[in-house]
Amino acid sequence: DGTAALAFTVTLTGEVDQSVSVDFATADSTATTAGNDYVANSGTITFDGTDGETEAISVSANGDNTEEFNELLKVVLSNISAGGLNVSLSDATGIGTINDDDATDPGVTLSAGGIDSTSSDPIAVTVTFTEAVTGFTLTDVTLTGGTGSNLVTTDSITFTFDLSADADGTLTAALAADAVDDLFGNGNTVSNTLTIVSDQTAPTGFTVSIDQAVITATNDDALSFTFAGAEVGTTYRYTITDEAAGSTTEASGTISTATDQITGVDVSSLTDGTLTLSVTLEDALGNVSTAQTDEVEMDRTGPTGFTVAFDPTAYDASNSNNVGFVISGGEADATYAYTISSSGGGDDLTGTGTMTSSDLTLTGLDGTGLGDGTLTLSVVLTDANNNVGGTQTATATKLTIPTATTDATTDITFNSATLNATVNAQGASMTVTFELADNDQFTDATTLTAAESPVTGATDVAVTAEAANLDFETTYFARVIVNNGTGGDIVGNTVSFTTEAVTEPTLTDLTGTVEEDGTLALSQAQFVGAFTLISGDPLNTVRISTLPSNGTLQVSGTTLSAGDVIDAPDLDGLAYVPNADYNGEDSFTWNAEGVGTFAASDANYTITVTPVNDAPTIAAISDREGEPDTPISGIVVSIGDVDGDLDGLTVSASSDNIIVIDQTLISFAGTGGDRTMTLTPANDGEAEITVTVSDGELTASTTFTLTVVSGEVIQPFIPNLFSPNDDGVNDTWEILNVELYDSFRIVAFDPDTKTVVYELSSGDAIEYWDGNLNGVPVEDGPYSYVMIFSQNGNTERVQGTVNLRRSLNR
Repeated sequence: DGTAALAFTVTLTGEVDQSVSVDFATADSTATTAGNDYVANSGTITFDGTDGETEAISVSANGDNTEEFNELLKVVLSNISAGGLNVSLSDATGIGTINDDDATDPGVTLSAGGIDSTSSDPIAVTVTFTEAVTGFTLTDVTLTGGTGSNLVTTDSITFTFDLSADADGTLTAALAADAVDDLFGNGNTVSNTLTIVSDQTAPTGFTVSIDQAVITATNDDALSFTFAGAEVGTTYRYTITDEAAGSTTEASGTISTATDQITGVDVSSLTDGTLTLSVTLEDALGNVSTAQTDEVEMDRTGPTGFTVAFDPTAYDASNSNNVGFVISGGEADATYAYTISSSGGGDDLTGTGTMTSSDLTLTGLDGTGLGDGTLTLSVVLTDANNNVGGTQTATATKLTIPTATTDATTDITFNSATLNATVNAQGASMTVTFELADNDQFTDATTLTAAESPVTGATDVAVTAEAANLDFETTYFARVIVNNGTGGDIVGNTVSFTTEAVTEPTLTDLTGTVEEDGTLALSQAQFVGAFTLISGDPLNTVRISTLPSNGTLQVSGTTLSAGDVIDAPDLDGLAYVPNADYNGEDSFTWNAEGVGTFAASDANYTITVTPVNDAPTIAAISDREGEPDTPISGIVVSIGDVDGDLDGLTVSASSDNIIVIDQTLISFAGTGGDRTMTLTPANDGEAEITVTVSDGELTASTTFTLTVVSGEVIQPFIPNLFSPNDDGVNDTWEILNVELYDSFRIVAFDPDTKTVVYELSSGDAIEYWDGNLNGVPVEDGPYSYVMIFSQNGNTERVQGTVNLRRSLNR
C-alpha cells in the first residue's frame, strides 16, 4: 500500500583496461506505467573496468489501495560499449516484483435511496462494499418482513437486489461480519441495519355524491359534492367531464373530515348533457384509490331542433273548422304555446299544453274566424327546467271564396270552338256554366254548362264547353260563371275569338308499303281520302313539296321534281320506285287544294320498303392443274352480297370425281369478300370442282376444271360390280380416267365361252357397257376383262373380273 524502491544490481565480469558503459530502461510486464504501478526510469551506467565491479539501478513502485495480485516489471540493458573492445551482455534483462501487501477488512453499507417508508414494491436495495468481494449471495443478507431477489453487480463492489414485502409493515436488512471476503481473504465488517416501512394499501370504503339533482343555468357555477367514509389526511383529486365534447373540470385538495363537502365547482364551460364526477384519494405514500363516481344531468338549453307544420296545409270551406298542426322532434314534458294568425285578419287562435312525447299532433281547432289568406303558426317550447326554446313557424293557406278564370278559347274552326276556364270551388260544390254572345255586353247570350260541372274540392279544375253551329268569320265573347246554388255568382273575365273562313283544306298523313326493288302504285282515292274541305269541294290538284330521299316519284313513267303539281285524275298514274337494293323507311311531303288554296301545312307520305333477300355472288375461278398429294393453295374465291354481312356467308365445294379429289380435300380460309381455297388432289385424273356461296337462304356457284397428272402412267379405275336395272344407280360399267390415255383398248368376255360381250378403244365414242350384247341382255354373273393402255410412252396391261348383277339381293 505504500511507496517503495526496487534495487537492481548490474555486475561486470572480467577485467577491461578501460571504462565500460551500458544503457538501461524500465519495461512493462504485468506491472505497467499506464496502471500507475511504478515510475519509469532510464539512463547509462559506467564501469571502471574492474572484474566484479557492480552498479545499482533504482525503480520506484507506487503505493495504492487497489486490491490486486503481485506484479512484475523489467529493466533492460542495451548498447554496451568499451572503446572498441569486444564486450557483450550476458544477461540483458532483470525482473522486479511488486508485492501487494493489503490487509484491510472490506466495509459494507445497505441503502434504499434514502427512504424510510414507501408504497413501492419491490424496493430497490443497494449493498456497497469498500472494495471488491467474492462469494456474496442473497443468503448472506439477514431479512425480516420480506424476501430478496434479482441480485445484480457489475464490479463486485456495488450490488443491488429487489426487496419484496410479505405484507404491510416494517422490513429490515443487514449483513453480518465476515459474511464475504475480499480478494485477499479479508472478511467484511458488520453492516448497518436498513429499516423501511412498507405501506401498499390505498384508501378504500369511501363514496362521493353530487348534491344537486340537476344543473341549470342558475347553478352551473356552484356544483358541490360530498364524501362519505373518506380517509382524513389523504389528498383528493376530482374531474368532472361532459359526454358530448369530452371537456373536463378538475381540482384537488386535502381531506379534513370523513364527510368533507366540496363546494363552488364551476361547470359552466362544459356541454349540456350527462356530467360525470370521478374522485380518487391518495395517501401520504402515494397509494391511489379506485375512482368513485357519480353523475348528474346539466340542462341549460331550451328545446331546440323541433319542427312544426300545419296538417293539412290548405284550408277551405270544407275544413276551416278543423285546423291542425304537428310538432316533431320536441321534448317530452315540455310546455308548448301556440298562436295561429292570418294575413287576411280575423281572430287569432292561441293555446298551451304539455308534450307527452317528442311528437304531438293537435287537431280540431276552429279557424272559421280567421280571414282568407296565409295562415302563420308560431310555437314555443319550454322544458321542465324552465329553459325556453326558440320559436318555430309554419304557414298554410285559407281560401273559402271560389275563383273563376276564363281561359283562351281553343279548337276554333269555321263554325265551332272549345270554351276553357279554370275554377276552384274552395271546398264547396259549385255549378259551372259559360256565357257566349256576339257582343261583349252578353245581350241574348247563350248559356253552356261545363262538361265537368258541378266542381268540388279545393284545387284548380280545368273546365270546358263545346260551342257548335257558329257563324263563319264571326267574333264571339265568352266568360265563365261559378255558382253555389245560393246566389252570389262568381263571374270570370271575358275572352273573345273569331271563327275561321272556309278556304284551307285539312290533310292527313298517308302510309304505304312496298318490297325492295318493287314499285308502289299510288292512287287518286288515297289522296281524296286524306283531303277534307269543310265546304265540301272535291280535291283538285296535289303538289309534291319534297321528294323521297331513297327513291323517285313518277307519273306514267315521267320522274317528278319538287314543286310539281298533279291533277287529281293523273294521281292514278303516280308511283314510287325505291332505289335499287334499298330497304327501310322513306317519305315525301305533299299538299293539295280544292278551291285554289293549299293547306297551311304539308302532309307526309311515309313509305316502308321491306327488305328482300338478294342472292350472293361469286366470281369465276380459272381451271387449275396439279399433282397428287401436292396442295394447290392461294386460290382466291371472290364473293359478294348487296345485303352486306360478308362475314356471314358460307363457302363450300364439291367434286364430280371423288377418286381424283373429294370435298374433304378442299378447304377454305379467310373472312369477308375474299376467301382462299386449297386443293389437295389424291389421284391422277380430271374433276369438275363446283364452289358454292350461301347466305343461309340463297346460293350462287361457279365451276372450274382440276387436272391432276403425276408424270406416271395413270391407273384406271375399273369397278368390279355394276347393276344395270334402270334404277339410275350404277347402271353402266363406268371405267374412269380412260380419257387421259394416249391410247387404250378394253375387252370384256365370258370366262367360259370366251365370247366378247363388250369392247371399247381409244378413238371410239365413249359408251360404257350397259349389260347388253347387240341390244340383248347377257346373263348375270362374273365376266373377265383385259385392258391395255398407253401414256407418256409407257404401255401397261391390267386384267380382272367384273360382276354383273341386275338384282343385288341375290
